[in-house]
Amino acid sequence: MDAVEFLKAKKRMCSNMDNCTSCGLYKEHTDCDTRCFTHPDEAVATVEKWAKEHPVKTRQSEFLKMFPNAPFSPFSHNTIDICPNKVDVLQKCPKVTPDTLSMCVFCKREYWLAEVD
Repeated sequence: MDAVEFLKAKKRMCSNMDNCTSCGLYKEHTDCDTRCFTHPDEAVATVEKWAKEHPVKTRQSEFLKMFPNAPFSPFSHNTIDICPNKVDVLQKCPKVTPDTLSMCVFCKREYWLAEVD
């Protein structure tokens, strides 16, 4: 886990805790930020373990629970090959031309891989 992944996972972990005392980083009345600096190896291991036990939920992961055989596109980094505006009326499709066809790939990836609660 690199530093950016660690910080994102730690932030997600903190937002999913009821309170600091239920957090694996809170020990001996030491807040998590202090613990990260005083015991970095332990902090990284704790956050990695929590992140593994609580994977990120994305639109794609939730959609696949209901529709496990949804089509995938090899061109959109293994994301669902369904135009977002076909399932979400609030999603607007940018004007697609032969020159901007790659926008579909980015649009699908951004939409389907977005985190959800």
